[in-house]
Amino acid sequence: MTSPHARPRSRAGRPRPARLRLLVIALAPVAALAPLAAFASSPTLHNGSVSHASHKSTTRSVSGSASSAAAVNRLMWSKTFSPALALLSNYTKARTSSAGFLALPLSYHTLAGQEATATARFRTRWVDVKAVLDGPNIAQQGLSIQPSQFKLQIMHGATPASHRGNCHIQGTTGHELAFGPDIDVADGNWHTITCIKFPDTAHGTEVLVIVDGVAGKPGWSSTPIGNIEPTGMLRLGGRSTLASSDSLDGWISSLQFWLAG
Repeated sequence: MTSPHARPRSRAGRPRPARLRLLVIALAPVAALAPLAAFASSPTLHNGSVSHASHKSTTRSVSGSASSAAAVNRLMWSKTFSPALALLSNYTKARTSSAGFLALPLSYHTLAGQEATATARFRTRWVDVKAVLDGPNIAQQGLSIQPSQFKLQIMHGATPASHRGNCHIQGTTGHELAFGPDIDVADGNWHTITCIKFPDTAHGTEVLVIVDGVAGKPGWSSTPIGNIEPTGMLRLGGRSTLASSDSLDGWISSLQFWLAG
C-alpha cells in the first residue's frame, strides 16, 4: 500500500511545487493514520458537534538563517456524526423521488497560497448499482455554474473499478478534477477520501486524492487554480433536497478541513 504522505512523481515536464507539510487525516483508518501521527492531531468530537480550531503543530528552522519560521497547521473545522449521518436516497430516473441531504454553515473558502486539505469518511448503502450512470456527491460547496467549487465525489462508470473517489476544485483562474487510486468506493464499505490542494506554481496547481491511505495519480491544472472562494452552505449528499443523479445513498461519519501556511 502506498503511504498517504508519499509524493508520487509528477507528470513529465511539470515543475513540482514547493511542498508544505501534509496535514493529518485524523479519522483515517488506523493503518493509514500511523505514519502520519507525528504530524498533527485533532480533537475528538461526538454527537454531531462542530469544532472550529487553530493551533501550531510544528516549528522549523529556515535554512541558512538565524531566524525560524513557524509552519502552522490549522484545523479550520471538524464535524463528527455519532451515529453516522444517514443520507438515504430512493432516487431513480423514472419517477419523482427523495434524497438524503444536509447543509452546514461551514466553508471550504481558502487562498491560493495556502495548502488546503478536505477529508470525509463515508459509506454507500448500495453496492455499485447507483454509481453506474450517476456520480454521487459526498460533500461540496459551490455549484458547477458558479465561479468556485470544492467537491468530493464518486466517479460513475460501467464497472466497479470505475467507482473511484475524486475531487473537483475550481478557483478564480483555473480548475482541476483529480482522481483517487483504483479503489471501488461504492462497494458498501467504509472509506476515507482526502483531497489535497497544494500551493499554486507559475505553471499550475497540483491536486492529490488519497483513498484509505492510498494516493492516486496527482492531477495538475493547466493554469494556477487561484483563490478558492465557493459561496453558500456546505452540502452533504448531493446538490439539494431534490433528488438527482448527484444524490448519495449512504452515510457520512466525519468531515475535516485543514489549512497550512
